[in-house]
Amino acid sequence: MLLWTALPYQQNVLGKRQLKALYFHIKSKAFKTKHLEHITLVKV
Repeated sequence: MLLWTALPYQQNVLGKRQLKALYFHIKSKAFKTKHLEHITLVKV
């Protein structure tokens, strides 16, 4: 957070956006793996 304030505003926004995108990517990936595990459990 302190690092971002030192950076120019545009980079700050971009960094936050990238971080958000990464967060949602990890979240959806975790959801997909959970879902797949659930499917395999149901199959067994």
